[in-house]
Amino acid sequence: MVSCDSGAAAFAAAADFHPHLLLLDVMMPDMDGSDTLRALRRLENTADVPAIFMTAKAQTTQLAGLRNLGVLDVLIKPFDPRTLSDCLNEIWRRGRQSTPTQYRDGACISHPGPHALCSQFFGSRSTQRGIIVRRSKTLAKFRQNKSAAVVGMGHFLPAFVRHAAHSGYDCIWLDLEHRAMDPREIQSFLAFCHLADIDCMVRSPSREPTQLYRYLEDGAAGIMAQMVNTKEEAEAIVQAVKFPPVGQRGMDGAGLDCDFMLAADENYSNDANRETFVAIQIETIEAMENVEEIAAVDGFDILFVGPGDLGLRLSKSETPQPSLDECLERAAAAAAANGKIMAGIGHDKEMLQKRYDQGCRFMVNLGDYPALLRAADTAIKMFHDVCGE
Repeated sequence: MVSCDSGAAAFAAAADFHPHLLLLDVMMPDMDGSDTLRALRRLENTADVPAIFMTAKAQTTQLAGLRNLGVLDVLIKPFDPRTLSDCLNEIWRRGRQSTPTQYRDGACISHPGPHALCSQFFGSRSTQRGIIVRRSKTLAKFRQNKSAAVVGMGHFLPAFVRHAAHSGYDCIWLDLEHRAMDPREIQSFLAFCHLADIDCMVRSPSREPTQLYRYLEDGAAGIMAQMVNTKEEAEAIVQAVKFPPVGQRGMDGAGLDCDFMLAADENYSNDANRETFVAIQIETIEAMENVEEIAAVDGFDILFVGPGDLGLRLSKSETPQPSLDECLERAAAAAAANGKIMAGIGHDKEMLQKRYDQGCRFMVNLGDYPALLRAADTAIKMFHDVCGE
């Protein structure tokens, strides 16, 4: 048994420990029980470990919200410490004997709500056949405490998608903030990503909720929200792209993410919440001033400091500002304290190593522009070497 005095300490200890059961107090310093559970679900050795909450808050809505996170049960304080072990054993025993619809992939899948809605739409299907949506390679790496390899793209180049997957990249960062694609091109691009079995994270030009979750319906594994300055803005993003009980994403089930309705059943919303991720970009001085509050927002996965925009604003500020590296280190500390993954960009080995040492694990080290330019530079050098011209 390992006892930890905070959620952050539990997250740190979990990397080297393989528990059979998680017992979490809801009220803890830094990270509460809900945040701690979600952070532990990202680690391979605790992704599917049964969990029990303890809390003094016995309101029905609060208990329902906790159970919706996929725990075996919630213990109400105060309880008799003399019978606590017997109570835990009984809950654990019931959990082992329950059907797969009670607990699967770290999410409760038997309560009414979005699952009942899915059943009305699509009828009841077997819950024995595994996860509904495509598994995210990026999240799989995070759950194994490994780094995700990311390549940036801004153009409709299907061959580049296949080549990136072939080379071993986990995710394509599709930039629609600074590049233009029509909706059908985006749908086709995401279909090519599914065909190549590589994640695609879309940086959307808009924060309009319907636009954001349509990217997910069309097959995106992740959403990047640019220019997020406050915790309220981060919370709004989560609300837009996560199904209840986490957010308020609209239900459809007829997109590529659900195999055009063929795979839809009562597990779809939980599977989608578990296998899609959200990246929040920190790109302004205001965002840096609020970075600890933003990082504490529940429901997103990646904190991404935009070095171009933030660096520009730091350099143009009329008041003294920290360096970009100091901002990155502050953001990395905030991410670590809240169970978030820090992103980093490095187009050469020295910079990539620096970002890794700063705690970044969502690692961007190539883009379609740099790749094409490097290929052209290498080819023309070979031409000059051979032809002497």
